[in-house]
Amino acid sequence: FRICLRNVTAPDDCVDVACRLLNENGFINYYGLQRFGSRADVPTHEIGLKLLQGNFKKAIDSILTQRPDGPLSAALQQYSSGDVRAAGRAVPPRDVTPEARLLRALAARPNDLLGALQQVSRNCRLLYIHSYQSLIWNRAATHRLTQSRTPLVGDLVPLEPVAQVTEDELDEESDNEDSENVTQDQNTDNIEKTEEATCNGTENNTDSNENTDKKKKGNTPKKVIPVKVLTKEDIDSGKYSIFDIVLPLPGYSIEYPPNMREFYEECLTKDELTMDMKHKYKSYNLSGGYRHVVCRVSDMSWRCVRYDRPTDDLVLSDADLIDGVNITHNEDGKYKALLLTMTLPTSCYATMALRELLRVGTSSDVQALQNDYHVDKDAVKRKMADDETDAKKTKVDE
Repeated sequence: FRICLRNVTAPDDCVDVACRLLNENGFINYYGLQRFGSRADVPTHEIGLKLLQGNFKKAIDSILTQRPDGPLSAALQQYSSGDVRAAGRAVPPRDVTPEARLLRALAARPNDLLGALQQVSRNCRLLYIHSYQSLIWNRAATHRLTQSRTPLVGDLVPLEPVAQVTEDELDEESDNEDSENVTQDQNTDNIEKTEEATCNGTENNTDSNENTDKKKKGNTPKKVIPVKVLTKEDIDSGKYSIFDIVLPLPGYSIEYPPNMREFYEECLTKDELTMDMKHKYKSYNLSGGYRHVVCRVSDMSWRCVRYDRPTDDLVLSDADLIDGVNITHNEDGKYKALLLTMTLPTSCYATMALRELLRVGTSSDVQALQNDYHVDKDAVKRKMADDETDAKKTKVDE
């Protein structure tokens, strides 16, 4: 990653200390906010939870929540009024968003909820349920680190290298098998009559090193990573550090750490889920995975530069580097920027590294507030005063 942080106001020595601490201590390996979508009214993890609970009607209703504008606003309004077939007719012909796919499928077969969901791409459905898994993992990481920032008896360490996220895939064969069985299940169990970048605004992974071009893997079982439960002797040996500790994403093929099992059980039971994450429909079974609690930064370097205009180029693009373009910084510039380079493991989030470095929130609203530093606030106040004077003068003239 090559990152430019503009309008740095801290002294250079303070910046150096913060960067050195990040380089030495790493950061909590939280899933970033991108993982949970951009819709505050219906967070992605809530849809994922409803899918895992088998509450397909509520999951669909959440995805199809009415919005005041956009090409699907009329169709979503029809759906919210209960006219599913009219909603399907109102979908623009070329719209291939998850909402459009759901509306068309429901218009054709209103009671086939599982079939409608299967019209949404598998990767999009994965984003929903992975969002819920990620939320549980984030909560577990917070709980674990409130106990200690060093290894504890009962912690897990992997016996083989762990990809930062070994996530589940919804395979096509399970989808087809569920489709064949859904009609019978609806009759016997009375199920309540019952593309990726557009999936509820969920992450596009530009902040993560995770490979988004995964190939379909069919039914190839995911490798189970062996783990070791730390004993007192292991702790006393000093062999392990916090960088070695992993926490599981809930699933049927992972081992829960003894010192965290009760916490996981409490979280999942509260959400009416089981520890093994087995689902009535195989395509929603989750095998789980492991993720390091603390992420180590590598190849990190930093320096402060000065600049005068907010639009000044401070970082070269790849094309500029190839073309041999150089940037000359003004040592007496009005503003200061921090130029960072770092390498992160797969699926670690640069925004979480910046969160640790800056100790500020990473939401888009918080970041937007950082971008108006160049506005001449006095000039804005003068303009507002002039406008008010003009308004009063106009009123007097009338």
